[in-house]
Amino acid sequence: MKSLTDSLDEKNKSPIIRKRKVICINGDYLGSIKQMPFLIKAIQKISPKTKIMIRCEPNYQEILKKDLCFEGISQHNIITKTKSKIDIYSDMEVSDCFIKGNDKLLDFWIDPLKFEKRRLLNESEIKDLREKYKIREDEQVVLGGSLNQYEMSMIWDISWNILKKNPKIKFIFVPRGQFYLGDFQETEFETDSNITGGKKRLMIEEKGCLDKLYSICDSAIIGNTFKNYNTGQNPLEPAFYGKRTLYGNHDNNWNKKAYNGLRESKLLVKVNNDLGLMNAILNPPAKKDLEISRQKAQEFITSKQGAATEYAKLIKDIIDEKIKPGYLDGKRNSDILPFWNN
Repeated sequence: MKSLTDSLDEKNKSPIIRKRKVICINGDYLGSIKQMPFLIKAIQKISPKTKIMIRCEPNYQEILKKDLCFEGISQHNIITKTKSKIDIYSDMEVSDCFIKGNDKLLDFWIDPLKFEKRRLLNESEIKDLREKYKIREDEQVVLGGSLNQYEMSMIWDISWNILKKNPKIKFIFVPRGQFYLGDFQETEFETDSNITGGKKRLMIEEKGCLDKLYSICDSAIIGNTFKNYNTGQNPLEPAFYGKRTLYGNHDNNWNKKAYNGLRESKLLVKVNNDLGLMNAILNPPAKKDLEISRQKAQEFITSKQGAATEYAKLIKDIIDEKIKPGYLDGKRNSDILPFWNN
């Protein structure tokens, strides 16, 4: 049987090496895994015969496979491996950091991929999702995405006063990483593993579903922005669904472009403290003003799309040896993505 790399010269009956290009993409954290489908899709379009090996933890592998399926991306020529089980030679290694590298390694800046066009849930799918979480038609959903321990406690505390003033509101909490639910009164919330729909606070323990959950909320809260961690959650996910989004004083040092652009559109709103957050939740903008913000946000997002294609072209040129070692030395992200600073 012929291997992936060997074929036979029928005339001379001698083996000819036809090396199939293999790239290894490292996914070290969930944020990179969620953007990987868009890079993979671009690579498949530009270099369809390239084999793609994804190196990540087993739980991330399952999330990636679901996202590839959701986006309608072929998994042919894609294999997943854990970091401890790499036994395939790769022509190139790709990691999620800054753009730099040599003839064998490329570290790319992941934030531009967060702008890429993606499939969104349609009205029927959103309706099914609301039914899955037993959300009534008259309920107004406030969703906190990737909340740290401090933010969970803060929103929990102000939720009492909010619900007194507007009992139609329902809170959905999506914790950041591992979270101990024992800190909260069990009689006052339910989890996604045992939903009755009778509580005003729902805790989501499933990983990798936050991007789709934004589709069912009326207002979103961006986690990791109310403490000085400088690693705020991705604000583009709720923006794709046109959701008014609230965040604290500490946005993301890495993804400044997204925070600044969405804030200028007024779809993303900064609040200074818990009182400001409560007032913003209880006083949503007029529908006309919200629609204007949505249009501006969409125009901004669209203007920053195209990074996946540029990364894929660069990867292809490197594995095809069209780029000399040291090509990326001293180059900035704007040199690779010329549209980025427009």
